[in-house]
Order: sequence, then C-alpha cells, then structure tokens
Amino acid sequence: MPMITTLAATLAAVALSTSALAAATWAEGRVAVGDATRDYRIYVPDGADGPMPLVVMLHGCSQSPETFAESTRMNRVADGGRFIVLYPAQRITANPARCWNWFLPKNQVRGGEPAEIVALVEHIAGRHPIDRERVYVAGLSAGASMSAIVVACYPEVFAAAAVASGTMVRSADSLLGAGRTMTSGKTADAGHLAAAAWSCGGKRRLPVPVAVWHGTADKVVVPVNGENVLRQFAHLNDWADDGQANGSTGAANPQTRTERVPGGHAYMVATYLHRGKPLLEYTQVQAMSHAWSGGKDDLPFSDGKGPDASAAIWQFFRQHSRQR
Repeated sequence: MPMITTLAATLAAVALSTSALAAATWAEGRVAVGDATRDYRIYVPDGADGPMPLVVMLHGCSQSPETFAESTRMNRVADGGRFIVLYPAQRITANPARCWNWFLPKNQVRGGEPAEIVALVEHIAGRHPIDRERVYVAGLSAGASMSAIVVACYPEVFAAAAVASGTMVRSADSLLGAGRTMTSGKTADAGHLAAAAWSCGGKRRLPVPVAVWHGTADKVVVPVNGENVLRQFAHLNDWADDGQANGSTGAANPQTRTERVPGGHAYMVATYLHRGKPLLEYTQVQAMSHAWSGGKDDLPFSDGKGPDASAAIWQFFRQHSRQR
C-alpha cells in the first residue's frame, strides 16, 4: 500500500508539472543589448512542447507592447496557430513618443535598432522552443516601417514580414524627412530604394515575402506609402530571385478579390504569386484611417470594422519558412 500511495503521489506530481508547463504564459522581460536594455512582453500559448514559430510584433508611436497586444489580439490568433508572440518595447529615452526610429540612417542598416531586435530574437530563442526557420515580423506605423527595414536587412533571420500603414525602407533620413514621406508619399524612386534595401541584406538570393496593409482614409501615413512599399519589395524580390531585374517574380500580374466585412469596411486584396506561393500581398481597406484593421474598437489606432489583419497576416506567414 505505501508503494501504491507513493506511486500515486508521483503521478499526481508529474500531472501537475505537465499542466503547469502547458499553461499559456504572458510574461515581461528585459535583456541587455549592446550598451542599452530592451524591455519586452512575450506570449507563449498553452501546450508548447516543441519548436514553434515566432511572430515579432512592433508597436506604433504612443503604443506599448501591452496596448498593441490588446489592439491586435494576436495572442488569440497564436492560440489557434500554435506560435509564440514577442512584443519588443521602444525606449522612451530613444524616442519620447515611443516611435521606432526608422527614419535615422543608423537604423537603416545591419545595426542600431534592427540589430537590437535581432538580438532580442536570439535571446528568446535561447529560452523558448523556437523554430528558427519560421520567424516573422509585423508592425504598425513606425513599427511597420521598422519591420520593412528588419526583413530587408536580415532576410536570413526573418521568413516574412507584414507592413501595416508603413513606409519604404530608406524613404527618409531625418525626422523632418519622415514627416514629408508620411504626409505626401513623395520620396525617391522605389526601384532605387529597393537596390539599397537589397544591399542591406547582403544581396542574398533569398525571397522576402511581405504583406502590406493600408487604409484609404489614412491621413497620418498617406495610402501611396503602402503602394510604394509594395513596389519596393517587388523590385527587391525580382533581384533576389535570380540576381537580375527581369520581372522573374511575376509582380505585374496579381490575383485580386474584393470583399466587405458585414456591417464594416469593404477591402481589396491583391496577391502576387511566385512558385505557387503568395510572395507579396496588398490589402487596401476602404474608409479606414491610421489603424490596425480588425483591431479592438475602443483603442487608438485600432479599427474593428476592417478585416482581421492578425488572422490574415498569420495565414500569409504560415506559408513561408526560411532555410538557414
């Protein structure tokens, strides 16, 4: 009888331990990166028992990891998709409005803030079961512009990106220039800037899948910026495909569809296929301002009348992996 009692107690302890390991976690952390520290939030869905994809979410100005997670509800998508979500925080000492400094030249290379984001990914990968072939990055506004830089400069780390209400890589080189780009969209030619973006990643022959989202009523980052991002990555992928500017990725022939959210916004999706997969995808949401589409309605920069960007972005991401 004592042996049975002991065995029962052992089994109960194992079950309790397994249950604890399986529970979803929403935790905060801080890591040293270079001479500074970077705060972050991380969500791990329940039942994490092996390598899982990682989605890095970069918030916009005046947002925090907590408010961005609440707005996008990406953690809820992670529960069904079985992936980990990482929310890096911008330091208030780096930008008083907590914007990612995408417009500074030192952050448009393999260094600066992009390098800190990559270092944070490495930190998380050393502590959680990450599938290194399936690491993705998405962002809104300043976070979107930084997402574009990160995926262009580190294509060996990130398998795909989503740019929501963002700007082209190197479309500005100062705070003043950032304002001009955001409000007018007038900037250098997308093809020229694509060459610079491809060079940042070492001119690697690696595809850079990107999903672009933009609202037609966005007055903070005017809609032409979304179209410019699409053009830039079309050029970049043309070179990355075979090292030549020859239209080999078929970016001129998208598949398009138009739908409407019941009681909400109409939207258009243009998908650019290459080798049977969506290499680029552009979602234009009618009447949506500067916001995360499908987000929690009672938060700033969040529009619940649009299609669910978080779910759609994950569906785009899950079709891509990066061979290391």
